[in-house]
Amino acid sequence: MSKVFQMGAYVPPVSENAVAVDFPGFSFGVFRDPAGQVWADFIHDTDEFVVVAEGEMEIEVAGEVAQCCPGDLVKIPA
Repeated sequence: MSKVFQMGAYVPPVSENAVAVDFPGFSFGVFRDPAGQVWADFIHDTDEFVVVAEGEMEIEVAGEVAQCCPGDLVKIPA
């Protein structure tokens, strides 16, 4: 079982309200990256959670890679 990826954590279409309720106290934003966007060696000062709302994306965290789809949750440690 992955400590980074939780596939199907939310049922599409993903509700921003449902995500916000599950993570009280966290800031929340919607980001849209263009096709082909690469974030190499991106470092966070705090833990970050990403929920894919639409589209697909390949994500690598700590050497673990997954093809993520709407509803998938990714836990990115600081």
